[in-house]
Amino acid sequence: MSRPNMRILALMSILLVAVALYAVLAFKVAPEMVAAAYHGESSFEFLNALFARQPPRPLELYVSYAKTSLFWIGMLFASGVCITFLVQEPRFQRWWEQRFGPAPEESPLSEISRLRRAVICTSIVGFLAAAAIAALVNVELWPFSPYTMYANSRPRQGPAVSHYRLYGVTETVPELEVWFDFSEPIDQPYRAENVLGSWSKRQLSDDKLQQAMEQLLVVYHAEQEQRVRPGPVYKSLRLYREEWDSLDPHGADRAVPNRRALLVETTKKF
Repeated sequence: MSRPNMRILALMSILLVAVALYAVLAFKVAPEMVAAAYHGESSFEFLNALFARQPPRPLELYVSYAKTSLFWIGMLFASGVCITFLVQEPRFQRWWEQRFGPAPEESPLSEISRLRRAVICTSIVGFLAAAAIAALVNVELWPFSPYTMYANSRPRQGPAVSHYRLYGVTETVPELEVWFDFSEPIDQPYRAENVLGSWSKRQLSDDKLQQAMEQLLVVYHAEQEQRVRPGPVYKSLRLYREEWDSLDPHGADRAVPNRRALLVETTKKF
């Protein structure tokens, strides 16, 4: 069998073994390991501790995360194997030299010591592995981070998710609470309810919260009179902290919290 055919056969064999290994890990090993750690029964204590810090979410969601992570790890591995075989192909090397010119001969790779090459390769692999572990396990390994940005939950105590939401109370009978969608200026990335919620988390006085909400109400009605901002007429504003014990992965129950706590209410004074 010719050398190119042997290379293709070796490539196909590696990929088939990788697919079989992925199938076993994703559909047999990973679900069992995740389920055991989810219930605190895993033989690996770090997995039990990891799941103990997570908010109460469905087991199926964590199994889905594990399968997705294994899929992308497998794709990266398969891509790396294919690229490795490709760059060793003589036809690819000839095309590369025709397109970009031959490699310089001043410092060939053979002149680099084995120790130096081992240090370089180990550093690259270690850097990528640390970044991947931080992202997949969702832990802080400084200077690596999973970069959760502004998403936040309470894994150790309290509800899985809490959110501050501002409602306007109409002058109708019976009165209605309508989500107060107000952002000033229009391109402001932070909604008023989030700013007020941040104030309340810092445990500022209710007077300052009421003052801010009164100003929002004044500006809202002023823009209504100027026909800048259409919407219902509100007699008061209410700031709630809404909590979910287990938020649906797709957000289907985002409008139906398990609990609502009224923090501050302000009434129109004009």
